[in-house]
Amino acid sequence: MPKLYIGTTSAKSIPMSSDWTYKQHAYNADILTFKSHISLKQGNDIRLTGNFRPFGGQVTDKNDNNGIYSYEVIDYTKLLFGKVNQSFTKKKGHQILKTILKSRNLRTGGVRKSTRIHKNLVFKNIQAIDVCHQLATLEKDNYQFYVNHNGIGVFKKSKQSYNGFVFKKGTYSNSSIHETTSNIITGVKVYGNEESKTLLYSYQNKKLSAQFGVITELIMDDKINTKAKAKIAAKKLFKTKGRATLEGTIKIPNIPDYKDIRADQYCVFQDTHGKYHSFWIEEIITTSASHQLKLMSSKTLAPDNWTYTPPSPKTGKKECNTNSNNSKAVTPPKKVVGSCGKCGYTPMAKNSFVNYCPLCGKKGKLKFNYGHTGKTKYKYINQGKDYAQFTCDNNNGGCGADYCSKCGKEKLNSSKTYLKKAGENSANSCKATGNYNTNTIKGMAKTLYDQGGAKAIFNYVDGFKWKYELGDQQSDEQVFKRKVANCYDQSQLLVTMLKAVNVPARLSNGTSCGIYPHNNVIAKVNGRTIVMDPTCSHPGNARRGAWVQRIRRYA
Repeated sequence: MPKLYIGTTSAKSIPMSSDWTYKQHAYNADILTFKSHISLKQGNDIRLTGNFRPFGGQVTDKNDNNGIYSYEVIDYTKLLFGKVNQSFTKKKGHQILKTILKSRNLRTGGVRKSTRIHKNLVFKNIQAIDVCHQLATLEKDNYQFYVNHNGIGVFKKSKQSYNGFVFKKGTYSNSSIHETTSNIITGVKVYGNEESKTLLYSYQNKKLSAQFGVITELIMDDKINTKAKAKIAAKKLFKTKGRATLEGTIKIPNIPDYKDIRADQYCVFQDTHGKYHSFWIEEIITTSASHQLKLMSSKTLAPDNWTYTPPSPKTGKKECNTNSNNSKAVTPPKKVVGSCGKCGYTPMAKNSFVNYCPLCGKKGKLKFNYGHTGKTKYKYINQGKDYAQFTCDNNNGGCGADYCSKCGKEKLNSSKTYLKKAGENSANSCKATGNYNTNTIKGMAKTLYDQGGAKAIFNYVDGFKWKYELGDQQSDEQVFKRKVANCYDQSQLLVTMLKAVNVPARLSNGTSCGIYPHNNVIAKVNGRTIVMDPTCSHPGNARRGAWVQRIRRYA
């Protein structure tokens, strides 16, 4: 017999009517509905045990009908329905998860240590439950997250195999199986993206094509840039859609034999003709007498909001409006010599600037100094020099950009970004600095192209600092903002900027630079094939870029 308890322990049982329902879903919170003559409060802890997976949650809905109370209880994931607005730097997934769970009064005893270190994760207005699942999908190993019936967050590697259930004829009732081929495909073609004309991989099943015709589905994804990746994506899609789709329901008795059955589990079902099918359990509705299972021939995709996506960069308009607040300014303590290539060692001056970094969009982070170590934690030099700078203090959440304390220019030679002088209105500031104060990559590309063509765009990216990393490590937005990246990420940003001004360009893979794998860009400029290498080409030109007018052996 099922038993209902109030509280976080099985100490006080309460009566309930027999028409209760316990609903489990693979991707949604578990829900319990029941009736009782006992009056409970919103937020009371409820536990249900019996011949099924235990349930624990809190009362969220109450209805009084002549002294008979109807209740709805949602499991403890309801405590994660609030939003998260937070960023994490150089943290492991389990560390971030514990921070989120503790802030919402959930226990962390089920959180296992993960190994991947996340350089920078930003969550803006994302439900906490979605953040937890995003952290699981970001792990290299197969991780899963859920909150158990005791209110303990569980973060661990998924089992690759487990004991399932086989439902033979006679063990179930009320079966209803629907089979359809309306969405079947017989082939797959994979392209890198919507603009690419290069076919990376193609597959066509002859047997299915003869039966259903040639039904080809296209995959276009910027992240797929090799034949190996394309083949994996094609096989994954065809495994799901290259066959008839089955779905249905069966009913099994609520007995101890099925106590461990749960949603998001696989089972084997024998139909009335004796044929066996493999099914994935999407949903279970449990009553006092039975379990009703919703079965799918293949596992449905997890919600899109379980996949981490970096927030979009701020627009230039918003940043210009942010600059309109001139009440807070930064000023050198004395007249200083400029520290950038433009005004270095010219006559001293003392200018004030709005305390706002145009690169990362943060206010109040600029710090005056005479230099710093440049390491993760800056150590500032506060005396002994006439030339000085303002730094967006990364010890205080800034991005680390350095600006000349005389003219406000960012100190990278190729940069055109300036601080806004205090006292200027936002319209004049935007006009004076053009689109360079924005994080909009396309806007920067168009401005550079108008000034000096494709070569100007190349020179801009060429001014970024090189960092030793292998493969795709940063998004275009991150590279554009930080101005530090490896050859792959710098080249990918260069391709994006060239395409923004309609210059045909593509990423070149598999080339070499010294002993390391290397990437650069091949573009068509004024009818000529150009190799643009923003990081390293010529051995005598270490870590400096090269604009090569014909393809050479290292391109």
